[in-house]
Amino acid sequence: MRTSILVIVFTAFVSLLLAGPANARNVIVVDGTGRSGSALRAPEIHPEDTVTTLTYPATVLAPGYDQSVEAGKQALRAELADAPDGTLVIGYSQGARIVGDVLTEPQKPGVTGIVYSDPREAGSGVETKVALPDVLGATMSGERQPFTVPVESRCIPSDGVCDWHAGDSVGSIVGYLELHTAYFN
Repeated sequence: MRTSILVIVFTAFVSLLLAGPANARNVIVVDGTGRSGSALRAPEIHPEDTVTTLTYPATVLAPGYDQSVEAGKQALRAELADAPDGTLVIGYSQGARIVGDVLTEPQKPGVTGIVYSDPREAGSGVETKVALPDVLGATMSGERQPFTVPVESRCIPSDGVCDWHAGDSVGSIVGYLELHTAYFN
């Protein structure tokens, strides 16, 4: 009897070790303009996750916002093509723009996303509210098509990137300056 119990306990223990962390996920992080590493502190990332930080220009100036976004979207598409099913993609600010745009395209099963301070936030993002000529290579793209996978959005009220108030541009800029970097503190 004692031997049987030891064998069962040992087998269960070995099975747990070989299985690895039950909740481990593949996570791709796409940071924002000049914010390298900030989104790695997102509360949805767990110690057992395998995390990849996407490399792209992450600039507004040279090479320009539009080119930076396009480079980021190409890099994310390539990363997702090799990623396992069930990958979580997290984007912040310009990275949220990239993640959101790519997740309107067909994806592998189980891919999900979280966007923090998305400039194309439906109905309130700066890119949906501000009509701006192509200044410094930054096109205001408007609202995007619906997502093809589950995507959660996080926006601090009055952060001018994701919650632009067209009637109060100064307040939106102040909100950006005060709140935009507070997501991962």
